[in-house]
Formats: sequence, structure tokens, C-alpha cells
Amino acid sequence: MKKTVLRIPKILAALFIFSIAYFYTDAVLAGNHFVLKDTLQVIVQKNYWHLWYLYAYISFIIALPFFRKLVISLDRKSSLYMFAVAAISMGVVPIIEYFVTSGINSNLKQRWLTVNIFIYPVIGYVIDNKVNVYKIKKSSFLLLWMVNLISFFISAVCEYHFLLREPGNKKELFLTNFCLVNAVSIYSTIKYIFNSRKINARIYHLLVEIGKCTFGIYLLHIWFLWKIPFLYDLWIKIEHSGVFGSYAGVFVSCILTFMITGVITYILRRMPVIKKLF
Repeated sequence: MKKTVLRIPKILAALFIFSIAYFYTDAVLAGNHFVLKDTLQVIVQKNYWHLWYLYAYISFIIALPFFRKLVISLDRKSSLYMFAVAAISMGVVPIIEYFVTSGINSNLKQRWLTVNIFIYPVIGYVIDNKVNVYKIKKSSFLLLWMVNLISFFISAVCEYHFLLREPGNKKELFLTNFCLVNAVSIYSTIKYIFNSRKINARIYHLLVEIGKCTFGIYLLHIWFLWKIPFLYDLWIKIEHSGVFGSYAGVFVSCILTFMITGVITYILRRMPVIKKLF
């Protein structure tokens, strides 16, 4: 309990420092005057758009002691049932609401179950501790990925018809409907592949370091993707070059950004005081 609570100051420090830094950067780039008092009020009321996960992580840490008690008592059947209910609630119900019924009584919705800070950590714990992935048949993995691909196809079709109804709308209303199915498919498959094979020590060390740098990469990457003019110009050239094409160019610019911020995070994690933020 004590160790869990002690994580909160670190996240709060990262939240305020990086939120202020991003709002300041935006003000400078836009030629506006930066007011710290107003910015602090904004930070309390809402998040800088890509730092939402810091607020979610604080909420998760606060609730973690209760989550632990819950997941320890879950058995495999209950976990599977929970996953099915959550996947339907997150994926199928919004589609029915939008295209068929124009809304469903809120009391019928399992909103408490589909909150991100609850369902993803709980399902992750179940896969790690309640399911032996090595005993899962390859046919079951194949079925899981078929469901995942079908879910993605359904999301894309629904998004297409949504945009036909509301052209120019940028909500991406249905593309994330089945993220839970996709997360389970990827996580369980990667765990099966890597844990069933011996990994070279250097590769293992590299993967561990990348994992440790992930938090810093997420904190920093927006600066290096969009906020530094000469880098932004470079990414635009890459994304519109004839060599890569627009879609492949976006992928390349993102990978290069993550590599740059990964190296910077690796360095910052070894600097006194500053390393505590990462």
C-alpha cells in the first residue's frame, strides 16, 4: 500500500512539469503570452491532449489496492465472462446505439466495467497469472486473431458509414471499439512467442531498456514530432516523399521520433534528480 501511494508524487510532478512545458511551447509557437496561473487552472480542469494517461495512471494507482483484491479472487471462467461482457459493451453496444436504436438506457450499460483504468490492467493480470499461454492450442490463437481481424473490419465499415452520415467529423467514433480484443490478441501472442523461446542476452537487455524508456518516450515524443520546426519540416518531407509515400512516410517519421526520444530518455534516466521523472 505504502509503495503504491509513493508513486503518486512522481506522476504528479511529471504531470505538472510536462503540462506546463507543452502549454508554454504552444504559446511561444503561436506568438501568445504565457500565463502560468491560467495554465495551472487548465491543468487541474483538463489535460494537455496527449498527457491524458497521467491522470488515468493517478486514478489507477489510487484504486490499485482494491483491484489487487479483486483480481486475486477471479477464476478463469469469471475472467472469460468479464472479457466477453466488456468486449461486447465496448464494441457492439455503441454500434447498435448509433445505427439501430439511437440510444440505450444508461442503466443497462456496464460502464464501470469498461473504464480503461480497470479493464485493461485486470485483463493483463489475468493473462499473466490465470492463463497458461503455453497450453493454449494454436487453433485457439488462430480463432482469436480471426475474431480480432473481423472486429477491425467491422470497426472500419462502421467508421466509413459514420463519415458518410457526418462528413468531416473527426471523432473516430468506431475505430477504437474493439481495442480490448486487439490488446488481448497482441499481448497473449507476444507473450507466447517470447516466453517459449530463448532470447539472446543482448536482445533481452535491449527490450528491457526499451520498456524502461517507454514512459519517457510518451512524455517527450510530441515535442520531437510536431513542436520543433526543423524536425517537423523533415517529417513532412519524409511523409510526402516519393520514396516512402504518405502512409509509409508517416510510419517512418513516427519510428524515427520514437528512436530519438528513446535515446534522450535513456540519457535522462541516468542523470541525477531528473531521472526521478522517468
